[in-house]
Amino acid sequence: MSSEHPDPATEQQPPRKHTTLEKSNVFFNGILALVTIILAWIAYQQLMTSGAARRPWIAVMFVDIPGFKVFIDPEHGFATSLPIKNVGGSPAFDVATVSRTRIFKNPPKSGNDWSEHDIPKFRDCFDRARAGGANTIVFPGNPLTTTSEGDNIDASTRAAVFNNEQTIFVVGCALYRDDGKNIHQTEFCVWVEHEKGNLNGKVSFCPFGNKAD
Repeated sequence: MSSEHPDPATEQQPPRKHTTLEKSNVFFNGILALVTIILAWIAYQQLMTSGAARRPWIAVMFVDIPGFKVFIDPEHGFATSLPIKNVGGSPAFDVATVSRTRIFKNPPKSGNDWSEHDIPKFRDCFDRARAGGANTIVFPGNPLTTTSEGDNIDASTRAAVFNNEQTIFVVGCALYRDDGKNIHQTEFCVWVEHEKGNLNGKVSFCPFGNKAD
């Protein structure tokens, strides 16, 4: 009786062990893929940053542009002049700004205690800016002064402002486009902390109501 020998082709082979060289190749390929992803992300961020630096940015400025002033508007009570500047890297076209001087309750002493209810609203600001239209061009670094509308107020409200029982706010917006005809928007809110009997004083940004796209 002849003995049967297993076929070498079908006999189960022990699992093949990966060599050190193969393991090193897998590791370095993984590192290379990770580095490629990181470099792509950095390139994307640089592209976005350079694009943002080239576009126009309309902002309210107090540090290097003097000119904020509160004055009596014979028809409306109080009005303000407000300095605005293109802090971007290219001209802003068709700039339209609308702002309003509002008399509102005194804000909290600490900025951490503010809420959106502590600032006055100007809900139709952008609609009014669109309706007004503009062909103003503001070049980089150039200031633009906008004069706000005033609230219709009575003598008692004026007295409350002079006595620091109520506060002057200026809320507004700007519409403009870049050289690619993309529309951009800026919203702003500032308030005046002044001595009793003197309308002009320290001007500060509200903790809410300031943003730009």
